[in-house]
Amino acid sequence: MQRIFVIEDNFLHREFIVEEISRFKSRFEIFFDIIPIDQFLSFKKNIHDLNLQDTDIFFIDIDLNSFCSGIDIAQEIRKYNTQCNIVFITNDSSKALEIVTKNIIPFDYIQKLTSNLSEIRNQIQNTLKLLFKHSQIDSNKYLTLQKNNEYHIFAFSDINYIQTLKGSRFRVYLQTMDKEFILNTSFSKIKKMFFPEYYLKSLKFYIINLRQIKQVNPKLGIIIFLNDSELIVGEKIMRKVREGLRQII
Repeated sequence: MQRIFVIEDNFLHREFIVEEISRFKSRFEIFFDIIPIDQFLSFKKNIHDLNLQDTDIFFIDIDLNSFCSGIDIAQEIRKYNTQCNIVFITNDSSKALEIVTKNIIPFDYIQKLTSNLSEIRNQIQNTLKLLFKHSQIDSNKYLTLQKNNEYHIFAFSDINYIQTLKGSRFRVYLQTMDKEFILNTSFSKIKKMFFPEYYLKSLKFYIINLRQIKQVNPKLGIIIFLNDSELIVGEKIMRKVREGLRQII
């Protein structure tokens, strides 16, 4: 599941940003987790445990009332992921040069200079629209599944496999590194979509990310993924998986 982190030291500002993101989420029926952060040093020290994905988004106040700044946290994020999107919130436009020299490459800036809440609200909403438009356009990185007005966005690198559900033509099971989803879409429709070359798409009931496979046990018919989840398959599927693994090594 896509995540949006809100790192802001002012409680009222943080609640305002979270509320605006929630409004956007409800309006466009996009599924993601909103995670407000108020323990900044602890968060910075434990960023390596977050398993950062390219689809993650960070709203970061540059001038945190803390022993570390928003720029410090952004630098730490970039150590573990260079592709996730960072949006800086600031009262001081002069910090842009410092950000450039530290090669953080933010997606956008939201200015808090104005006391006009409607203007800040518009900035947040416009930035969110651009972020999700960007993720849908960049189909080489993301799988975007749409059903009516609902959007689910997954990083290809984060998916373990997608599977048909028996007895249900218009629902599929999708497993990522840390979550499981039942999605209201057809497997045949997903198979027609773009997938990177490291995906095995030739199977009748599965689409498998070969890069996420840690180990296979042909005798038991077990595929073990990097997160230690297991998929039990038949001999024919196992043979195709092993052939696919040989091709990407």
